[in-house]
Amino acid sequence: AMVPLLERHAGLDLSVDSAGLAGGIRDELAAVLADPARVVEKPTADMVPAFFDAMARRDVPAAEIDLAIRIIGDRRFGNFDRIYQLMAAMGDDAGRLKAPIVARLLATHPERDRALKSLGELLARLPRATFATPSVEDVALLADPERRTLAPGLIARQADRGAAAAPLLVRILGEQLRLAKTEPRSRKSWETPDHSAAVQAAMAGLTRLGPAAANQLGAVEALVAQGLVHDGMRNGEGWQLLLMRLGKPVDDIPEPERPSVITKDFHGRLRSVLARYERDLEREQQRREQPPNARRSR
Repeated sequence: AMVPLLERHAGLDLSVDSAGLAGGIRDELAAVLADPARVVEKPTADMVPAFFDAMARRDVPAAEIDLAIRIIGDRRFGNFDRIYQLMAAMGDDAGRLKAPIVARLLATHPERDRALKSLGELLARLPRATFATPSVEDVALLADPERRTLAPGLIARQADRGAAAAPLLVRILGEQLRLAKTEPRSRKSWETPDHSAAVQAAMAGLTRLGPAAANQLGAVEALVAQGLVHDGMRNGEGWQLLLMRLGKPVDDIPEPERPSVITKDFHGRLRSVLARYERDLEREQQRREQPPNARRSR
């Protein structure tokens, strides 16, 4: 009985609705979860983003949070647009989302289910304490070169674990660079692993670690010597910032072979890039140290 209702309201902005429509969607999704054998039709599956979106406009009962978490784990659902509204509704309890997201990504097909990358990206926004100790499932996902391309947030947030995560991040960086070189992405990019996403996430994690990962500078530079870092990447600001954060003297970073207007005062520009990054990092740390109520009032 709910399917016609869902078809009529697919994509509707629930801000104009009543709690009745939101409740109807909730009840339909709960009915689906209660029947594992039921085939989920597209109008029903596409109500998940609306279910999440409705959470922005009211206090969300714990039962709805639990329902949303179960939806993440159900392979019949694959559209998780607006899931950040669920995270916002959970507040400091959003760390609960890590386990179901990681489990879902572990169970997924890394080529057919590229849309689930939105779940992996959400991991980057979860509370800091979420990543202090990796679970067995975290370790398994991080060890899978293809499935971890769906979880850039999990890779980058390994930096929360401090220096202990540095060797893992360097290993991921090297492995994904090798895969990117030997398995170039096809024109159907949504069907192939996005190695660049994992590369950028590993770089982000190492850059954040900075001095805590200084003993990995040699291993990172060795990737260039092995021919795994193409010129565009090596001459890019992200790679240069990574080297500086790991302790390479700014003046020792080579200028591009083909100077341009952009490279005028090359090393002075790099110093500005480094100073800006470290200033932003300090501000972020100060924000994280504020009490939750103070952060919400800003």
